[in-house]
Amino acid sequence: MIKENLNYILEVKKNNVKYEYLINRNTTNDKLIVFNNGAIAGGNVKYPIFQRHSWINSLKTSAIFCMDPTLYVNDLAISWGIGKNEDYYLENSSLILRTIIEKMHIELKDTVIYGTSAGGFLSIIMDIYLKGAKVVADNTQLDVSNWAFIDAVDCVMNYCFDNIGTALKYPERF
Repeated sequence: MIKENLNYILEVKKNNVKYEYLINRNTTNDKLIVFNNGAIAGGNVKYPIFQRHSWINSLKTSAIFCMDPTLYVNDLAISWGIGKNEDYYLENSSLILRTIIEKMHIELKDTVIYGTSAGGFLSIIMDIYLKGAKVVADNTQLDVSNWAFIDAVDCVMNYCFDNIGTALKYPERF
């Protein structure tokens, strides 16, 4: 059940992976904005992280802020929803999100998926699974393999896949 007019974190477990969403179902509006994280600043960071969460009470729409569970893999700072081996976290999160949106009684045509940088990548790919939603993506990293900070890509490859052969099976994730 979706709580109404209240900020809360919904945690869903799938395949022993924790998917977290900060939600506010504003019953005075039938529109929704979904937010995806970009890179996380290093240092003493407490998870889950919901970038732009301070906007939640200023919005007139309902809002869902998504936490990419890939960030939990070895405390990565950026991860593009890659997941772990065959388990594609961005796909899983998108399908969970579809169910949440349905339970909020909001139409996908009334949903905007928003993100910048790595969050823009997440938003564009998420739209594949949430057909009918609109996407606003700024400064998007469309091809992760060409990203300027290749060390971050290497970290994701090393920590998210048990071997490079597995990673190469999934070029669409990059």
